[in-house]
Amino acid sequence: MPNLFFESFVLWIAIAVGLVVVGWALAQGTTKRSFAIAGFGVGLAALALGAILVFVVDTDPKSIRRTIRAMESAAERNDADGVLQYVSKNASVTRRFVDKEMRAVRIDMVKASGVKIDELNKTTSPARARVSLRIAVQGQGRDWGEYPFSTLVEVDMVELRQEPDGVWRVTDKVELGRPFR
Repeated sequence: MPNLFFESFVLWIAIAVGLVVVGWALAQGTTKRSFAIAGFGVGLAALALGAILVFVVDTDPKSIRRTIRAMESAAERNDADGVLQYVSKNASVTRRFVDKEMRAVRIDMVKASGVKIDELNKTTSPARARVSLRIAVQGQGRDWGEYPFSTLVEVDMVELRQEPDGVWRVTDKVELGRPFR
């Protein structure tokens, strides 16, 4: 479950607007404009605090999404080692699969969408997360001639583990749905 105070800028905008409205309402019953100014000031301060928390504080869901974006970017560059950098050293099956598939194709476009963190467990050692997403890939095959391909795969579940260096990495626990062509 994402922490709304650290990840939802919309929440902070709503808090700021609410404080401005309260300041405005208080100023309506008085002749002094200081309440309105205070309300606007507090609203702007809440908005600034929200921006700092949302954009500066690093949370586990942000780190997991950053890992997925980094893998996406490395795959688009056809950098198998870059993708493998985000696969756990203990995930030998996944490492072999990624290495084999990346060498068999030239990827032109990768897009991960619908990223949903279904479970985030910090009580285990190491911390684990279960994520579901869709991956769209377009490219050219390298085996048996240059054949174009385009596929969309539902990843029902991929488990990521936060390793000692703080980076979230993919494990061997991956459940693929059916590919859509």
